[in-house]
Amino acid sequence: MKKKRLEKILIGNFFLKLLTIMKLSLFIVCLTAFSVVASESYSQSTKLSLEMRNVSINSVLKEIEDKSEFRFFYSEDVDTKKTVSVYFKNSNIADILDEIFEGTSIVFKIVGRQIALYNNTEDKMSFPWMQQQSVSISGRVTDSDGQLLPGVTVIEKGTTNGTVTNIDGEYNLDKISSGAVLQFSFVGMKTQEIPFSGQSVINVVLENDAIGIEEVVAVGYGTMKRGAVTGAVSAIEGKELTIAPSTNTTAMMAGRLPGLIVQQKSGQPGNDIASYSIRGFGSALIIVDGVERNFTQLDPNEIESVTVLKDASASIYGSRAGNGVVLVTTKRGKSGAPNISFNSSFSVSQPTAFPDYVNAYQFASMLTQAEGGVGSGSTFSQEDIDKYKEGTEPGYVSTNWKKEVMREWAPQQLHNLNINGGNEVTKYYFNLGYLNQGSMWRSGDGIYQRFNISSNVDVNISKRLSAQFDISWRREDRDDPHDLSTIFNDLYFANPTVDISNWPSPELIPVAAPTRATEDQPVATSTQSMSGYIKDQRDYFNGSIFLKYELPVSGLSIDSKVDLWSYNRYRNEFQKTFEVWEYDYENQVHSSAGTIGENYVGKTSYRSQKVTAQLALRYEKNFNSHSIKGLLLNEMIYDKSDNFWASRSNLISSSLPYLYAGSTDTQLNSDAVYEDGRHSLVGRVNYSFGNKYLAEVSFRYDGSPRFAENKRWGFFPGVSLGWRISEESFMQDGFFNNLKLRASAGRTGRDAISDYDYLTGYELVTGINNVYLFGDETYTRLQSIGLANENITWEKIDLYNLGLDASILDGKFGSELDAFYRKRSGILATRESTVANTFGATLPAENINSLDNRGFEITLYHKRRVGDFSYNITANYSWSRAKWLHYEERETFEDADDERIHKVSGKWTNRTLGYLTDGFFNSQEEIDNETVDQDQGGNVSIEPGDIRYVDYNGDGIITERDKVVLGKGTTPESMFGINMSASYKGFDFSMLWQGASGFVSRFNNDNNIGGLRASAGVPLAYQWEYQWNPDHPEDAQLPAPNVAGVKAHNMYLNDMYIKDATYMRLKNVTFGYNLPKSFLNSTGIEKVRFFISGLNLLTFYDFGIFKDYDPEITSSNAQETYPIQRVFSAGVNVTL
Repeated sequence: MKKKRLEKILIGNFFLKLLTIMKLSLFIVCLTAFSVVASESYSQSTKLSLEMRNVSINSVLKEIEDKSEFRFFYSEDVDTKKTVSVYFKNSNIADILDEIFEGTSIVFKIVGRQIALYNNTEDKMSFPWMQQQSVSISGRVTDSDGQLLPGVTVIEKGTTNGTVTNIDGEYNLDKISSGAVLQFSFVGMKTQEIPFSGQSVINVVLENDAIGIEEVVAVGYGTMKRGAVTGAVSAIEGKELTIAPSTNTTAMMAGRLPGLIVQQKSGQPGNDIASYSIRGFGSALIIVDGVERNFTQLDPNEIESVTVLKDASASIYGSRAGNGVVLVTTKRGKSGAPNISFNSSFSVSQPTAFPDYVNAYQFASMLTQAEGGVGSGSTFSQEDIDKYKEGTEPGYVSTNWKKEVMREWAPQQLHNLNINGGNEVTKYYFNLGYLNQGSMWRSGDGIYQRFNISSNVDVNISKRLSAQFDISWRREDRDDPHDLSTIFNDLYFANPTVDISNWPSPELIPVAAPTRATEDQPVATSTQSMSGYIKDQRDYFNGSIFLKYELPVSGLSIDSKVDLWSYNRYRNEFQKTFEVWEYDYENQVHSSAGTIGENYVGKTSYRSQKVTAQLALRYEKNFNSHSIKGLLLNEMIYDKSDNFWASRSNLISSSLPYLYAGSTDTQLNSDAVYEDGRHSLVGRVNYSFGNKYLAEVSFRYDGSPRFAENKRWGFFPGVSLGWRISEESFMQDGFFNNLKLRASAGRTGRDAISDYDYLTGYELVTGINNVYLFGDETYTRLQSIGLANENITWEKIDLYNLGLDASILDGKFGSELDAFYRKRSGILATRESTVANTFGATLPAENINSLDNRGFEITLYHKRRVGDFSYNITANYSWSRAKWLHYEERETFEDADDERIHKVSGKWTNRTLGYLTDGFFNSQEEIDNETVDQDQGGNVSIEPGDIRYVDYNGDGIITERDKVVLGKGTTPESMFGINMSASYKGFDFSMLWQGASGFVSRFNNDNNIGGLRASAGVPLAYQWEYQWNPDHPEDAQLPAPNVAGVKAHNMYLNDMYIKDATYMRLKNVTFGYNLPKSFLNSTGIEKVRFFISGLNLLTFYDFGIFKDYDPEITSSNAQETYPIQRVFSAGVNVTL
């Protein structure tokens, strides 16, 4: 039922409109392609039809001008009064003029769209624009300190004729028109315009743009100069993300942008992406080149810039922008000769932190202690323990399974080739990349490979019409031996008392956990040839066409974009059984310990497509001191996905990893489909008076089929104001280069909260426990999905921001400061806590909860150049915290403790509750004398070595009411970074420190605490040192080992297991050297740079005894997470 209604909504209303736009866009594309392919000039390709009787030649010429872009120029001596009659159908201009001037003294000359008329005795060169056009000019561009500036854009103003300076700051530009104005621009420098009056050489000195007003930053659906920005917008150039080799973009953004919280949760090849949150709001909307798209595995070499919208500037994205917006802009071609760059690096990596396990002697000693000492019931005798300690006798040599499974260094290589260039008609950018990332498994399996190719082309089709054609493809291959949880679980159970140091038969797989022989063998599960594989192939394709037409009205243009994104994934999992063996060193005999695993094959196919269509009207005009810029845009998005999976086990043979080889009795299969879409109207107006008083007003009117018709549309406005105080007459003392006050208020939304919950319907319930048996037949159960709620809609988020930008002493020092407040309302929740449990149905979710955030950000920078030496230091800090305004909960509480612990409204959202501890019970006497009931059973289950909890409320018994706030949440409140760079002649250096605070890590599981039993996990090395021991109880920081594992009493979340996760990390260090230009002059190579770099080199934090964990991985199962990697790289950058 829900499916049919959804189809009606999407296809009946939305998709047909989108299909119409696509057809129109395709029609325009066909015309565009035809125009590009055609090689004839305008005068040759333009066809005219005329029918005029008894009219003057002058009238014919005016009619031609009205019907084309031709313009006629002639003197008063040219007689155009003669009467003629003309009839032409689809004729070119030359044929028409030949006929109408037949029998006259008039001759003509066509130059592009300009046509000169003159008498056959007149000098046609008297027309200045017909004289020699191809004037060339060259020169060199430097900064105020005389340093050469490569990459400066040099363009003939008002045209597309331009180039860029080479590595020596030199340029050469042809076809300069008389009276032209040359414009020189460079990021961080003031744009300079110089009139051309026939010079052959023009050398230019560009001054530093101390306040960066000429820097162009991306904003919603467009760009804007930094000086005109009125919102809280932070940006980073792509070159900062590629200063060192990086397997992904997200992790390299940590510490570089204020307000952006970045946490890397894993180091696994292909899955080492970081989570990112703007001001702690949650996952942000990602826009790549104007459309929603993921960028986690986008090749960093493709990125031109990354911009973060943090306040009302994000309102233009409406219901998707509640958590802020990240704008990613990819590189495009630049005018000039082809520029070819090749970047190559080779790296090795190792974990930043990963705990060691106990050795055989330590394991035997701990287990014996847990069993009550050596005796008839103990697993090991004292003789066994002594032999394990000696570690020389065969059968008693300790096995370090961590070393058997993991290698010390994993290889990695990254290569990239890009080409860009162009002229006044066409500009192009081409990128080709390859990444090979090895895993830490000693087997060499677990490799991730990425192949990517992209091309961006800009074409000026005519004076008014331009186009962009973008296409990209990326393939990701993950070739894993097994899922991570299985490998880490097997490693956890691998017993160090199993001696494989003198294993006589390499072809036989040794047992790793004798008491669990048929369950765990980490060497096998991390090796494809032994246990099977998971092969995961993903293909991403993106293609877009953008057309822009400059309307005859000055400053007015219309553009259209159609973007197609597709994703196809094929996952093939194969598991096979393998036999494990024991070896009797005394009798030198092998014996089978059993078989692990099953012969299994599973296949999954997943595909997804998203189409985005945009049609925009833009206006930009300057009127004396007034500047206005406007946008009106219509956007439609449609996406769909489907997946299918199937599996079988009990294969005929492990050499046949195919579905047909499995038993039909074990076959399983299923599929799923999904559709979604949205329709939006967007508007924005920017106004500036004298570049001093700035204003921006924007809106978005969003429609989503996820909600009922009367709740489907939402209006999201935003407004921001700016005052450049430094431009006032009373601020002209020269101390402040820039002083700008900003203020903004806006509303955004969040619609990723509900999938059509306003519809009721039914669902199939699958699984062996959800079938009914009638006779000999089983039937699948169909059940209601619950009550519908037609009033459900998106969350509403109101955001207010106040900012101040300052720059002094010619830009040598500067700062940016922002303070904000955010209110989020309409958060989904149910009224289960306030409605009687006799209601009789599952209550629907409603928009009833709310919370707010507050915080601030500050950025400080200093830069300077002294001769050949230059340096730059930037530091940033941000803080944000959220509090529940309303949380749907019971209205009354039993007592003050009940309210203190369970009441949520009015409390911070990032609180971690747990118990306070007071050491350990060191003897039975202490237990007998304890006055507080620790186990709610008279302390009958308490043993020496157990934790003593604090009776916080003093009621004589440890219950939930004794919980207190132990710390904050697992997401940082504060992020900070210090970025330093310097260069001297051919040498360059950069260093980035990054850190976080205001969050905790939790270690309250049996792996971290030290679960111990003969048939279970192996303790970690620090547990041997710090677990309670009757011989030295005063050193204990963990409870005593127990043969039943960690007792529930010792597992409660308490102050022993919560650690402040504040850290400071040396994220990156890079040293580079450029070969002297004189050395390369004869090679044809423009630039060669060699570099070495290190990633995640040092980390400072205090976890106490849990020091072998990385602070960014805050979950309690950190030991079962692929560790973050420390990477050392060397490479070369070559530019031709």
